[in-house]
Amino acid sequence: MPDDLRRGLREIEAVVERVEVAWAERATQPAIRREVQGGKRVLVVYGRNDEAREKVGRFLSKLGLDPIFLDEEAAQGRTLIEKLEDQVSPVFAVVLMDG
Repeated sequence: MPDDLRRGLREIEAVVERVEVAWAERATQPAIRREVQGGKRVLVVYGRNDEAREKVGRFLSKLGLDPIFLDEEAAQGRTLIEKLEDQVSPVFAVVLMDG
């Protein structure tokens, strides 16, 4: 694995760790708990880094959330935008940016 990819994965892991800590601290707050319980679908937007995509998906699942990856949704003749519009409104979105 190239050094730049290894470095990028370490950065993602550090962010995931910080998010886990922040989530654990905030999840006890009633407003956050209600928001998550009200809707567990999280739209995940990503580029070409499949490893980061899988890691974020597993992390969201561990939190009891339902990650949505539009490429896994049946197209049924719809465009990407139409597939997005047809989704039940997600409460959150995660955008992974890679270079």
